[in-house]
Amino acid sequence: MIRKAVVGFCAGLVLTCATAPVAAGGPRVRFDTDAVVACADVTPVEFAEANPGEKLIEARFLISTLIAPGDSDGQLQHLYTIESRQRTMQVHDYLPKTTLAADVVGHMLVEKKDEKAKTLGLTVTGAYEKMITGTGSAGIDSKSGVILKYEKLPALELLAASGPIRRGTGVYFKLKPSSQTSLEGAQEFAAVFRVPATWRGDYVYVHCEAWSVPTGFTSAFGEPARVGGGDFFVALHLEGDVQAKAAAQEFARAEHQLRSAAARCGEGGQRRTLSSVAQFAAWITPEPKAPVDWLARLMYRAPAVDHEPLLSQLPPEARTAAEAYLAARWSLAEMSQWGDPASVDHSLRE
Repeated sequence: MIRKAVVGFCAGLVLTCATAPVAAGGPRVRFDTDAVVACADVTPVEFAEANPGEKLIEARFLISTLIAPGDSDGQLQHLYTIESRQRTMQVHDYLPKTTLAADVVGHMLVEKKDEKAKTLGLTVTGAYEKMITGTGSAGIDSKSGVILKYEKLPALELLAASGPIRRGTGVYFKLKPSSQTSLEGAQEFAAVFRVPATWRGDYVYVHCEAWSVPTGFTSAFGEPARVGGGDFFVALHLEGDVQAKAAAQEFARAEHQLRSAAARCGEGGQRRTLSSVAQFAAWITPEPKAPVDWLARLMYRAPAVDHEPLLSQLPPEARTAAEAYLAARWSLAEMSQWGDPASVDHSLRE
């Protein structure tokens, strides 16, 4: 079912969400992933005959992990989730699956040896002039041995765990390093989604976390600490569909512009740096102050929500970028072809 698809590796942008705070010490981990992914139609004949109104599409996500120089991934664990937050796609299959591995190749030969020995001896000697010189000895020797040999399978350690989440609308992957593998670098994750037969495009939410797990003597007293994370929206489109590809790229471009505009604005959506003239003008007629979490509200709430009250509180630059993002998201959501995109759930993570 899973086949390899070639996708372009594009830079992702991190969005801060309601997750555990990153620990001040320990390894520092950064994540990145694709902004746009092309999906292949992998529907087998049997599935198409049994489900005439649906098809299966495969998406491959290349997630890159960068660990700060001097740190090691020996005590790290990574958690990745790929979710259809709008619940318009159902996970049908995924890779990698749960994996167990060992450092030993083949079976282990175990040998147990049990040996008992008993010895008793006596020796007497004399060497004086005109006296008898003699040597005497007596001994009892008993020896027995038992050797038991058998083969034993090596102990397996969990390297990767995976499974569906959110009633099958997402999948998680949990990875641990080993003597043969590393968490640093690019890891590929594949998901096959069950979608309407007329599906052309959509987007998913990718969440990444890195945790430092205590090892050695202090492992019983320490608790895991979050040392890195990243949140991304990834636009999907059907391979060969030029219009859907353009819509996915426009969504990624609008998201980038919105994030850039938000980064140039301070708390409440106001510009971080103002000239003296602008500061005086703002003092006379202050602009309405938007909520601190206005970016998350725009990016995660359903398209049908009335965003005008929030948009009216943003400065012109941020409002223009926000309106373009909402329009691009709506256009891509309509291509999912699964019900009304206005009814989908874009709520923040629990």
